Amino acid sequence: MPASLKARTGDTSQQRGGCNMSSGGDSEVMLAVMQALFVLTKTAMAHGGEHPFALKMAEKLSDAVNDSSPPWTLQFIRGGVFLDRELVELGLEGYRRAQTIARALENLGYHELILDKKLDGPRWLEFGEALARGVLGPSDMLEGARIDGLTWRAIPNASWGGEAEEVDPEVYAICQIALALEEAPKLVLSESGAWPWGVGLAVLRRLERAVESDLRASVRALEMAPGGWTPERRAISVAFDVLCVLMKLGVSKSTLRVASHVALAIASFGFKKRAGEPLVEALEPVLQGMLLNADKAARTGMPPHHLKVVSIMSVFYEGTPLDWLPFMHLINLAYDLELQRCPDGVEFALTKGDLLAEAARGMGTVYPTDWVKAIISVHGAKPPGAYVQLADGRVGVVLDSREASIDVLVGGLMVHVDDLSLVRLLSTMEAQAALG
Repeated sequence: MPASLKARTGDTSQQRGGCNMSSGGDSEVMLAVMQALFVLTKTAMAHGGEHPFALKMAEKLSDAVNDSSPPWTLQFIRGGVFLDRELVELGLEGYRRAQTIARALENLGYHELILDKKLDGPRWLEFGEALARGVLGPSDMLEGARIDGLTWRAIPNASWGGEAEEVDPEVYAICQIALALEEAPKLVLSESGAWPWGVGLAVLRRLERAVESDLRASVRALEMAPGGWTPERRAISVAFDVLCVLMKLGVSKSTLRVASHVALAIASFGFKKRAGEPLVEALEPVLQGMLLNADKAARTGMPPHHLKVVSIMSVFYEGTPLDWLPFMHLINLAYDLELQRCPDGVEFALTKGDLLAEAARGMGTVYPTDWVKAIISVHGAKPPGAYVQLADGRVGVVLDSREASIDVLVGGLMVHVDDLSLVRLLSTMEAQAALG
Protein backbone atom coordinates (compact mmCIF):
# COMPACT_ATOMS: atom_id res chain seq x y z
CA MET A 1 0.00 0.00 0.00
CA PRO A 2 1.31 3.50 -0.81
CA ALA A 3 2.76 5.23 2.25
CA SER A 4 0.50 8.25 1.74
CA LEU A 5 -2.59 6.05 1.83
CA LYS A 6 -1.32 4.29 4.96
CA ALA A 7 -0.84 7.61 6.65
CA ARG A 8 -4.34 8.79 5.70
CA THR A 9 -6.16 5.63 6.76
CA GLY A 10 -3.99 4.55 9.68
CA ASP A 11 -3.04 1.30 7.88
CA THR A 12 -6.08 -0.55 9.20
CA SER A 13 -5.85 -3.45 6.77
CA GLN A 14 -7.09 -6.66 8.36
CA GLN A 15 -7.35 -10.37 7.68
CA ARG A 16 -10.80 -11.63 6.64
CA GLY A 17 -11.20 -15.27 5.78
CA GLY A 18 -7.50 -15.59 5.04
CA CYS A 19 -7.44 -12.71 2.51
CA ASN A 20 -5.82 -9.35 2.91
CA MET A 21 -8.60 -6.79 2.69
CA SER A 22 -7.74 -3.15 1.99
CA SER A 23 -9.05 -0.66 4.51
CA GLY A 24 -12.28 1.28 4.04
CA GLY A 25 -10.35 4.46 3.26
CA ASP A 26 -8.43 2.75 0.46
CA SER A 27 -11.63 1.28 -0.94
CA GLU A 28 -13.34 4.66 -1.03
CA VAL A 29 -10.38 6.21 -2.86
CA MET A 30 -10.16 3.36 -5.39
CA LEU A 31 -13.94 3.30 -5.81
CA ALA A 32 -13.71 6.92 -7.00
CA VAL A 33 -10.85 5.98 -9.34
CA MET A 34 -12.80 3.01 -10.73
CA GLN A 35 -15.93 5.12 -11.21
CA ALA A 36 -14.00 7.80 -13.11
CA LEU A 37 -12.16 5.21 -15.23
CA PHE A 38 -15.44 3.46 -16.03
CA VAL A 39 -17.20 6.68 -17.10
CA LEU A 40 -14.18 7.77 -19.16
CA THR A 41 -14.24 4.42 -20.98
CA LYS A 42 -17.98 4.66 -21.65
CA THR A 43 -17.65 8.27 -22.79
CA ALA A 44 -14.80 7.41 -25.16
CA MET A 45 -16.93 4.58 -26.57
CA ALA A 46 -19.95 6.84 -27.01
CA HIS A 47 -18.33 10.01 -28.34
CA GLY A 48 -14.74 9.18 -29.30
CA GLY A 49 -11.60 10.70 -27.85
CA GLU A 50 -11.99 13.98 -29.74
CA HIS A 51 -15.20 14.98 -27.96
CA PRO A 52 -14.93 17.59 -25.16
CA PHE A 53 -16.88 15.26 -22.85
CA ALA A 54 -14.10 12.68 -23.15
CA LEU A 55 -11.40 15.15 -22.11
CA LYS A 56 -13.57 16.34 -19.20
CA MET A 57 -13.89 12.78 -17.94
CA ALA A 58 -10.15 12.23 -18.38
CA GLU A 59 -9.53 15.28 -16.20
CA LYS A 60 -12.00 13.92 -13.61
CA LEU A 61 -10.05 10.67 -13.61
CA SER A 62 -6.79 12.58 -13.21
CA ASP A 63 -8.20 14.32 -10.12
CA ALA A 64 -9.44 11.02 -8.64
CA VAL A 65 -6.09 9.32 -9.24
CA ASN A 66 -4.21 12.26 -7.74
CA ASP A 67 -6.30 11.86 -4.58
CA SER A 68 -5.05 8.26 -4.36
CA SER A 69 -1.47 9.53 -4.11
CA PRO A 70 0.53 7.41 -6.56
CA PRO A 71 2.63 5.35 -6.98
CA TRP A 72 0.59 2.14 -6.81
CA THR A 73 -0.24 -0.98 -8.78
CA LEU A 74 -3.74 -2.19 -9.54
CA GLN A 75 -4.36 -5.85 -10.41
CA PHE A 76 -7.48 -7.42 -11.95
CA ILE A 77 -7.26 -11.11 -11.10
CA ARG A 78 -10.05 -13.69 -11.51
CA GLY A 79 -12.89 -11.32 -10.75
CA GLY A 80 -11.10 -9.46 -7.95
CA VAL A 81 -9.48 -6.01 -7.87
CA PHE A 82 -6.29 -5.66 -5.84
CA LEU A 83 -4.45 -2.50 -4.80
CA ASP A 84 -0.80 -3.41 -4.27
CA ARG A 85 -1.89 -7.06 -3.89
CA GLU A 86 -4.57 -6.28 -1.28
CA LEU A 87 -8.21 -6.97 -2.21
CA VAL A 88 -10.28 -3.81 -2.61
CA GLU A 89 -13.89 -3.83 -1.43
CA LEU A 90 -15.87 -1.97 -4.07
CA GLY A 91 -19.48 -2.94 -3.39
CA LEU A 92 -21.85 -4.38 -5.99
CA GLU A 93 -21.97 -1.37 -8.33
CA GLY A 94 -18.25 -0.76 -8.03
CA TYR A 95 -17.58 -4.43 -8.74
CA ARG A 96 -19.72 -4.30 -11.89
CA ARG A 97 -17.82 -1.29 -13.19
CA ALA A 98 -14.48 -2.84 -12.28
CA GLN A 99 -15.36 -5.94 -14.26
CA THR A 100 -16.04 -3.83 -17.35
CA ILE A 101 -12.55 -2.36 -16.98
CA ALA A 102 -11.05 -5.79 -16.26
CA ARG A 103 -12.60 -7.36 -19.37
CA ALA A 104 -11.48 -4.44 -21.53
CA LEU A 105 -7.94 -4.65 -20.15
CA GLU A 106 -7.87 -8.41 -20.66
CA ASN A 107 -8.99 -7.98 -24.29
CA LEU A 108 -5.97 -5.72 -24.66
CA GLY A 109 -3.80 -8.51 -23.23
CA TYR A 110 -3.07 -7.19 -19.72
CA HIS A 111 -4.17 -7.56 -16.09
CA GLU A 112 -2.12 -5.05 -14.09
CA LEU A 113 -1.67 -1.27 -14.18
CA ILE A 114 1.47 0.25 -12.68
CA LEU A 115 1.19 3.97 -11.98
CA ASP A 116 4.49 5.66 -11.07
CA LYS A 117 3.35 9.27 -10.87
CA LYS A 118 0.41 11.62 -11.38
CA LEU A 119 -0.82 11.97 -14.98
CA ASP A 120 -2.70 14.80 -16.64
CA GLY A 121 -6.01 14.47 -18.46
CA PRO A 122 -4.69 13.99 -22.03
CA ARG A 123 -2.53 11.04 -20.91
CA TRP A 124 -5.52 9.38 -19.23
CA LEU A 125 -7.63 10.11 -22.32
CA GLU A 126 -5.13 8.18 -24.43
CA PHE A 127 -5.45 5.21 -22.08
CA GLY A 128 -9.25 5.56 -21.93
CA GLU A 129 -9.48 5.35 -25.72
CA ALA A 130 -7.54 2.07 -25.61
CA LEU A 131 -9.88 0.70 -22.93
CA ALA A 132 -12.89 1.71 -25.04
CA ARG A 133 -11.50 -0.35 -27.90
CA GLY A 134 -10.87 -3.22 -25.50
CA VAL A 135 -14.53 -3.26 -24.48
CA LEU A 136 -15.44 -4.17 -28.08
CA GLY A 137 -13.19 -7.23 -28.18
CA PRO A 138 -9.57 -8.40 -28.46
CA SER A 139 -7.20 -5.68 -29.64
CA ASP A 140 -3.47 -4.94 -29.77
CA MET A 141 -4.00 -1.19 -29.29
CA LEU A 142 -1.76 -1.06 -26.21
CA GLU A 143 1.07 -3.03 -27.77
CA GLY A 144 3.94 -0.66 -28.30
CA ALA A 145 2.01 2.26 -26.79
CA ARG A 146 3.91 4.55 -24.41
CA ILE A 147 2.39 6.70 -21.65
CA ASP A 148 5.03 8.23 -19.40
CA GLY A 149 4.29 7.22 -15.81
CA LEU A 150 1.82 4.44 -16.63
CA THR A 151 2.69 0.88 -17.65
CA TRP A 152 0.79 -2.40 -17.88
CA ARG A 153 1.62 -6.07 -17.86
CA ALA A 154 0.01 -9.48 -18.25
CA ILE A 155 -0.25 -11.80 -15.24
CA PRO A 156 -0.15 -15.53 -16.09
CA ASN A 157 -3.36 -17.39 -15.15
CA ALA A 158 -5.01 -14.17 -13.96
CA SER A 159 -8.15 -14.79 -16.04
CA TRP A 160 -10.98 -17.17 -15.31
CA GLY A 161 -10.63 -20.56 -16.94
CA GLY A 162 -12.36 -21.16 -20.25
CA GLU A 163 -15.06 -23.35 -18.68
CA ALA A 164 -15.90 -20.78 -16.00
CA GLU A 165 -15.79 -17.67 -18.15
CA GLU A 166 -19.05 -16.29 -19.51
CA VAL A 167 -19.35 -13.62 -22.16
CA ASP A 168 -20.92 -10.47 -20.75
CA PRO A 169 -24.17 -9.98 -22.76
CA GLU A 170 -23.70 -6.20 -22.81
CA VAL A 171 -20.13 -6.43 -24.10
CA TYR A 172 -21.16 -9.03 -26.70
CA ALA A 173 -24.02 -6.84 -27.95
CA ILE A 174 -21.77 -3.77 -28.21
CA CYS A 175 -19.18 -5.81 -30.08
CA GLN A 176 -21.75 -7.09 -32.60
CA ILE A 177 -23.03 -3.56 -33.27
CA ALA A 178 -19.45 -2.33 -33.74
CA LEU A 179 -18.72 -5.13 -36.21
CA ALA A 180 -21.94 -4.45 -38.13
CA LEU A 181 -20.95 -0.78 -38.46
CA GLU A 182 -17.47 -1.85 -39.57
CA GLU A 183 -18.92 -4.04 -42.33
CA ALA A 184 -21.53 -1.52 -43.49
CA PRO A 185 -19.24 0.27 -46.02
CA LYS A 186 -19.10 -3.02 -47.97
CA LEU A 187 -22.79 -2.64 -48.82
CA VAL A 188 -22.16 -1.28 -52.30
CA LEU A 189 -22.92 -2.68 -55.71
CA SER A 190 -20.10 -4.67 -57.28
CA GLU A 191 -18.40 -3.57 -60.50
CA SER A 192 -21.01 -5.60 -62.37
CA GLY A 193 -23.77 -3.81 -60.46
CA ALA A 194 -24.83 -6.80 -58.33
CA TRP A 195 -26.10 -6.42 -54.77
CA PRO A 196 -23.82 -8.11 -52.14
CA TRP A 197 -26.32 -10.56 -50.67
CA GLY A 198 -23.77 -12.23 -48.40
CA VAL A 199 -22.62 -8.95 -46.84
CA GLY A 200 -26.20 -7.86 -46.25
CA LEU A 201 -27.08 -11.09 -44.47
CA ALA A 202 -23.87 -10.98 -42.41
CA VAL A 203 -24.68 -7.46 -41.19
CA LEU A 204 -28.25 -8.44 -40.32
CA ARG A 205 -27.16 -11.50 -38.37
CA ARG A 206 -24.81 -9.35 -36.31
CA LEU A 207 -27.71 -7.03 -35.52
CA GLU A 208 -29.87 -10.03 -34.59
CA ARG A 209 -27.23 -11.42 -32.25
CA ALA A 210 -26.78 -8.04 -30.60
CA VAL A 211 -30.50 -7.56 -29.94
CA GLU A 212 -30.95 -11.12 -28.73
CA SER A 213 -28.05 -10.65 -26.32
CA ASP A 214 -28.95 -7.23 -24.84
CA LEU A 215 -31.47 -4.88 -26.46
CA ARG A 216 -30.66 -1.88 -24.24
CA ALA A 217 -26.94 -2.18 -24.84
CA SER A 218 -27.54 -2.56 -28.60
CA VAL A 219 -29.66 0.59 -28.75
CA ARG A 220 -27.09 2.51 -26.73
CA ALA A 221 -24.15 1.24 -28.81
CA LEU A 222 -25.73 2.21 -32.13
CA GLU A 223 -27.01 5.62 -31.04
CA MET A 224 -23.80 6.66 -29.29
CA ALA A 225 -21.10 5.10 -31.43
CA PRO A 226 -18.27 7.51 -32.30
CA GLY A 227 -17.56 8.60 -35.84
CA GLY A 228 -20.62 10.61 -36.80
CA TRP A 229 -23.81 9.67 -38.63
CA THR A 230 -22.47 8.48 -41.96
CA PRO A 231 -24.89 7.25 -44.66
CA GLU A 232 -23.81 3.67 -43.83
CA ARG A 233 -24.54 4.07 -40.13
CA ARG A 234 -27.95 5.57 -40.90
CA ALA A 235 -28.71 2.58 -43.14
CA ILE A 236 -27.81 0.25 -40.27
CA SER A 237 -30.11 2.27 -38.01
CA VAL A 238 -33.09 1.79 -40.36
CA ALA A 239 -32.57 -1.97 -40.52
CA PHE A 240 -32.01 -2.07 -36.75
CA ASP A 241 -35.32 -0.35 -35.96
CA VAL A 242 -37.25 -2.64 -38.31
CA LEU A 243 -35.54 -5.71 -36.86
CA CYS A 244 -36.11 -4.68 -33.22
CA VAL A 245 -39.81 -3.91 -33.67
CA LEU A 246 -40.57 -7.11 -35.58
CA MET A 247 -38.52 -9.18 -33.14
CA LYS A 248 -40.55 -7.76 -30.23
CA LEU A 249 -43.72 -8.68 -32.11
CA GLY A 250 -42.51 -12.25 -32.49
CA VAL A 251 -42.69 -12.54 -36.28
CA SER A 252 -41.05 -15.50 -37.97
CA LYS A 253 -37.30 -15.48 -38.59
CA SER A 254 -37.91 -15.53 -42.32
CA THR A 255 -40.15 -12.44 -42.28
CA LEU A 256 -37.78 -10.71 -39.86
CA ARG A 257 -34.80 -11.14 -42.18
CA VAL A 258 -36.71 -10.26 -45.33
CA ALA A 259 -38.09 -7.02 -43.88
CA SER A 260 -34.78 -5.93 -42.36
CA HIS A 261 -32.88 -6.86 -45.54
CA VAL A 262 -35.24 -4.73 -47.63
CA ALA A 263 -34.80 -1.84 -45.19
CA LEU A 264 -31.01 -2.19 -45.22
CA ALA A 265 -30.78 -2.38 -49.01
CA ILE A 266 -32.96 0.65 -49.73
CA ALA A 267 -31.30 2.76 -47.03
CA SER A 268 -27.83 1.82 -48.29
CA PHE A 269 -28.58 3.67 -51.53
CA GLY A 270 -30.99 6.32 -50.31
CA PHE A 271 -28.88 8.39 -47.93
CA LYS A 272 -26.32 11.05 -48.78
CA LYS A 273 -23.88 12.79 -46.48
CA ARG A 274 -26.75 15.15 -45.66
CA ALA A 275 -30.40 14.14 -46.12
CA GLY A 276 -31.00 11.81 -49.09
CA GLU A 277 -33.56 10.53 -51.58
CA PRO A 278 -37.20 9.55 -50.93
CA LEU A 279 -37.63 5.81 -50.47
CA VAL A 280 -39.11 5.08 -53.90
CA GLU A 281 -36.31 6.96 -55.69
CA ALA A 282 -33.67 4.93 -53.82
CA LEU A 283 -35.18 1.62 -54.95
CA GLU A 284 -34.27 1.37 -58.61
CA PRO A 285 -30.48 0.78 -58.56
CA VAL A 286 -30.53 -1.77 -55.75
CA LEU A 287 -33.53 -3.63 -57.20
CA GLN A 288 -31.74 -3.88 -60.53
CA GLY A 289 -28.65 -5.11 -58.68
CA MET A 290 -30.71 -7.81 -56.95
CA LEU A 291 -32.16 -8.98 -60.26
CA LEU A 292 -28.84 -8.84 -62.14
CA ASN A 293 -27.99 -12.54 -61.75
CA ALA A 294 -31.57 -13.83 -61.68
CA ASP A 295 -31.25 -15.38 -65.15
CA LYS A 296 -28.20 -17.37 -64.04
CA ALA A 297 -30.34 -18.96 -61.33
CA ALA A 298 -33.07 -20.00 -63.76
CA ARG A 299 -32.18 -23.69 -63.56
CA THR A 300 -31.90 -23.95 -59.80
CA GLY A 301 -34.18 -21.03 -58.97
CA MET A 302 -33.44 -17.90 -56.97
CA PRO A 303 -32.89 -18.71 -53.25
CA PRO A 304 -36.13 -18.28 -51.25
CA HIS A 305 -34.80 -15.40 -49.17
CA HIS A 306 -33.58 -13.53 -52.27
CA LEU A 307 -36.91 -14.07 -54.00
CA LYS A 308 -38.91 -12.75 -51.03
CA VAL A 309 -36.70 -9.67 -50.71
CA VAL A 310 -37.02 -8.89 -54.43
CA SER A 311 -40.80 -9.39 -54.24
CA ILE A 312 -41.17 -6.84 -51.44
CA MET A 313 -38.87 -4.42 -53.25
CA SER A 314 -41.03 -4.78 -56.36
CA VAL A 315 -44.21 -3.99 -54.44
CA PHE A 316 -42.52 -0.85 -53.07
CA TYR A 317 -41.41 0.08 -56.59
CA GLU A 318 -44.56 -0.65 -58.58
CA GLY A 319 -47.36 -0.44 -56.04
CA THR A 320 -48.93 2.20 -53.79
CA PRO A 321 -49.21 2.27 -49.99
CA LEU A 322 -52.58 0.57 -50.40
CA ASP A 323 -50.73 -2.47 -51.80
CA TRP A 324 -48.18 -2.65 -48.99
CA LEU A 325 -47.96 -5.40 -46.41
CA PRO A 326 -48.18 -4.08 -42.81
CA PHE A 327 -44.43 -4.28 -42.12
CA MET A 328 -43.74 -2.22 -45.25
CA HIS A 329 -45.28 0.76 -43.46
CA LEU A 330 -42.76 0.18 -40.65
CA ILE A 331 -39.90 0.18 -43.16
CA ASN A 332 -41.19 3.42 -44.67
CA LEU A 333 -41.43 5.03 -41.21
CA ALA A 334 -37.93 3.96 -40.14
CA TYR A 335 -36.46 5.13 -43.45
CA ASP A 336 -38.25 8.48 -43.39
CA LEU A 337 -37.13 9.23 -39.83
CA GLU A 338 -33.50 8.41 -40.57
CA LEU A 339 -33.70 10.51 -43.75
CA GLN A 340 -34.18 13.48 -41.40
CA ARG A 341 -31.19 12.59 -39.19
CA CYS A 342 -28.76 14.90 -41.05
CA PRO A 343 -30.71 17.90 -42.37
CA ASP A 344 -29.36 20.00 -45.22
CA GLY A 345 -27.94 23.38 -44.30
CA VAL A 346 -26.61 22.46 -40.85
CA GLU A 347 -23.52 20.66 -39.62
CA PHE A 348 -24.99 18.72 -36.71
CA ALA A 349 -27.04 15.50 -36.67
CA LEU A 350 -30.36 15.12 -34.89
CA THR A 351 -30.72 12.70 -32.00
CA LYS A 352 -33.15 9.80 -31.80
CA GLY A 353 -35.11 11.97 -29.41
CA ASP A 354 -35.59 14.54 -32.18
CA LEU A 355 -36.65 11.86 -34.66
CA LEU A 356 -39.12 10.18 -32.30
CA ALA A 357 -40.62 13.58 -31.45
CA GLU A 358 -41.13 14.16 -35.18
CA ALA A 359 -42.76 10.72 -35.50
CA ALA A 360 -45.07 11.50 -32.58
CA ARG A 361 -46.12 14.78 -34.19
CA GLY A 362 -47.06 12.93 -37.38
CA MET A 363 -48.69 9.99 -35.59
CA GLY A 364 -52.08 9.11 -37.05
CA THR A 365 -51.66 11.43 -40.03
CA VAL A 366 -48.27 11.08 -41.72
CA TYR A 367 -47.27 7.88 -39.89
CA PRO A 368 -49.31 4.88 -38.67
CA THR A 369 -49.95 5.19 -34.93
CA ASP A 370 -49.12 1.60 -34.03
CA TRP A 371 -45.74 1.61 -35.76
CA VAL A 372 -44.75 4.91 -34.17
CA LYS A 373 -45.57 3.52 -30.73
CA ALA A 374 -43.65 0.36 -31.55
CA ILE A 375 -40.44 2.26 -32.44
CA ILE A 376 -40.76 4.44 -29.34
CA SER A 377 -41.09 1.28 -27.24
CA VAL A 378 -37.71 0.10 -28.53
CA HIS A 379 -35.83 3.30 -27.72
CA GLY A 380 -37.80 4.68 -24.79
CA ALA A 381 -39.38 8.10 -24.37
CA LYS A 382 -35.95 9.57 -23.55
CA PRO A 383 -33.57 7.51 -25.70
CA PRO A 384 -29.77 7.25 -25.43
CA GLY A 385 -28.04 10.15 -27.17
CA ALA A 386 -30.95 12.53 -26.59
CA TYR A 387 -30.52 15.86 -24.82
CA VAL A 388 -32.45 16.40 -21.61
CA GLN A 389 -32.82 19.11 -18.98
CA LEU A 390 -32.80 18.06 -15.33
CA ALA A 391 -35.01 19.55 -12.63
CA ASP A 392 -32.20 21.88 -11.52
CA GLY A 393 -31.86 23.30 -15.04
CA ARG A 394 -28.68 21.44 -16.05
CA VAL A 395 -28.53 20.04 -19.59
CA GLY A 396 -27.00 16.66 -20.38
CA VAL A 397 -26.98 13.68 -22.73
CA VAL A 398 -28.82 10.43 -21.97
CA LEU A 399 -26.26 7.62 -21.63
CA ASP A 400 -28.65 4.80 -20.75
CA SER A 401 -32.43 4.52 -20.71
CA ARG A 402 -34.56 2.09 -18.72
CA GLU A 403 -38.31 1.79 -18.26
CA ALA A 404 -38.38 3.96 -15.13
CA SER A 405 -34.96 5.62 -14.92
CA ILE A 406 -32.12 7.06 -17.00
CA ASP A 407 -28.42 7.85 -16.65
CA VAL A 408 -27.43 11.31 -17.86
CA LEU A 409 -23.96 12.67 -18.61
CA VAL A 410 -23.90 16.24 -17.28
CA GLY A 411 -20.71 18.26 -17.52
CA GLY A 412 -18.52 15.17 -17.23
CA LEU A 413 -20.54 13.63 -14.38
CA MET A 414 -22.97 10.70 -14.64
CA VAL A 415 -26.29 11.46 -12.92
CA HIS A 416 -28.86 8.74 -12.22
CA VAL A 417 -32.50 9.92 -12.43
CA ASP A 418 -35.33 7.80 -11.03
CA ASP A 419 -38.23 10.24 -11.57
CA LEU A 420 -38.57 10.76 -15.32
CA SER A 421 -41.30 13.36 -14.82
CA LEU A 422 -38.58 15.72 -13.58
CA VAL A 423 -36.59 15.41 -16.82
CA ARG A 424 -37.52 17.37 -19.96
CA LEU A 425 -36.54 16.17 -23.41
CA LEU A 426 -34.76 18.88 -25.41
CA SER A 427 -34.35 19.25 -29.15
CA THR A 428 -30.80 19.44 -30.46
CA MET A 429 -31.33 23.13 -31.26
CA GLU A 430 -32.55 23.87 -27.71
CA ALA A 431 -29.63 21.95 -26.20
CA GLN A 432 -27.06 23.75 -28.31
CA ALA A 433 -28.50 27.10 -27.29
CA ALA A 434 -28.49 26.07 -23.60
CA LEU A 435 -24.94 24.73 -23.73
CA GLY A 436 -23.67 27.77 -25.59
